[in-house]
Amino acid sequence: MWFFKTILVFSESALTALADILEPRGQLLPVITESKRKKFYGYYPTNPLSGCFDKEKSIYDECPNGFVVDKPFLIAQNITDEYLFSVEEDMSRIFVTDKFKQRVEDANLLGFDFSTVISIL
Repeated sequence: MWFFKTILVFSESALTALADILEPRGQLLPVITESKRKKFYGYYPTNPLSGCFDKEKSIYDECPNGFVVDKPFLIAQNITDEYLFSVEEDMSRIFVTDKFKQRVEDANLLGFDFSTVISIL
């Protein structure tokens, strides 16, 4: 049995800068750490989109409880969120748009890795 759940961890300053994007699209919970100076929050998206996953072009295995996706391809015209989303077929990934990336860069936030580019058709 496989369980993949993606949870992002945000600092308090990142949460402040991105709250308008994160709060309506997911669940935030405090992360307990030993730090007395910094607070962190775990984030899990609750807005999976349907119709965005291209089954013909993506590389995946179908399992009894869903898909295990090695290489996703997304259908651009069916992506209805401007910033951040997951897809029903692959809840283990969180996809972000260029608009989200720009907000992170504009806020001078550190620790984000945007090096993986997903094919969009």
